[in-house]
Amino acid sequence: MSDKDDKLKNIFKLKDQFKKDLSKKGINYESKEEKKKKKSTIYNYDIESNALNIPISKLKTWMDFVIYDINISDEKLSLYFENRLSSKSPGEYNNQFGLMHLLRNDFEKAENFFLSGNDIESLFNLGVLKIFRDDNDKLNFARSLVEKKKNNPYSHFLMGLLFLKDNKFDYAYKFLKMAGELSNYTYVNMALNLYDKNFKEVESMVSKAFLEGKAKKTISIFNYYNSQFTRDVDKSASALSAVKKEEFPCAKCIHAYNSNKSSYSIENYCLFSNKIFSYVDQNKVKVGVADNFENNFLKFFNMKNYKGANFIYKQLLEKFGSLDIILFKTKVNLVKKGLKTNGFFNEDSGYRIRLKGPNYSEELYKILDGFSRKYRSYFDFLIDIPFYESLRLIYGWKTCKRIYK
Repeated sequence: MSDKDDKLKNIFKLKDQFKKDLSKKGINYESKEEKKKKKSTIYNYDIESNALNIPISKLKTWMDFVIYDINISDEKLSLYFENRLSSKSPGEYNNQFGLMHLLRNDFEKAENFFLSGNDIESLFNLGVLKIFRDDNDKLNFARSLVEKKKNNPYSHFLMGLLFLKDNKFDYAYKFLKMAGELSNYTYVNMALNLYDKNFKEVESMVSKAFLEGKAKKTISIFNYYNSQFTRDVDKSASALSAVKKEEFPCAKCIHAYNSNKSSYSIENYCLFSNKIFSYVDQNKVKVGVADNFENNFLKFFNMKNYKGANFIYKQLLEKFGSLDIILFKTKVNLVKKGLKTNGFFNEDSGYRIRLKGPNYSEELYKILDGFSRKYRSYFDFLIDIPFYESLRLIYGWKTCKRIYK
């Protein structure tokens, strides 16, 4: 090896050591060649993300990804942030820098940026990070924020997310109702009314929600599901056209249901896909998996496994607080009962009851028998499960990806 080669080798060694020393001090050194290569990569990704055309100053919280209908991948979105923040001050744009790192699941860096701010957006984002990371103090942090900022919607959005993570829909609903009132976001109030199956109320909000210009794609999804319950074919087609080209998980559930394919490919973290697939094909109900709570009960109930059915029903009550059972007449005596629970069914003309427990299944058997004798007709039932998926849609698929991983 020549002296020239030795000198060149030593220069590269010194350069590598220099970069390591800077890295220890928190300084990220990049050569001109590396910067050029990096800029080229960002530009390639930004061909799609540039279509967002949203000022980076408006993207201050995790909720904004839904509000501004951002459904590109986390990688592309983080690069969008990186590109837009290249000339911005970390002190002034601490939330945006934090969100960029949170999209990359770099919790430590994101946390440092959120901690550097004292505004409600920083506190909310920090709380979201704690929920994603499953910190031990996440509940205490969220409670404290509600106490300090009870008149701000973000504190209630945070508590709603915390309970949604554990599928405690009743508690999530209560906090989201407060968040809806304080934020005055129509799309949130649509979600709450769809949860309660107030279909006419949901329909009456559509025009106002679109005029607000927030979460338009989510509104189209609400509109689609609402039309399935009301059997409105025209509104269903209109809502479907708004999301037919979309490929994010929330839209994929609609594509799977509309195409009647239980083999449609949907990401595993989308728990509602289990329910959608069971709607498409009753023979493909996966008992025991997430979002098939009521199917677990129906399996035990129709097998006359009282102990198993009672245990599952108690779990349902823990998730939803209280539940109505709707009894309705049938022309024949069905061997398997309650199957209409699993689908977009709405029985307005039925009889509503609530089971007292603790022997829920035996109580339901006796009530069905009593109704048959009294009215001299066959009866079936459905459990009126709230449309809980609407609450998840408030936060979007990027959230489900992290809390249901």
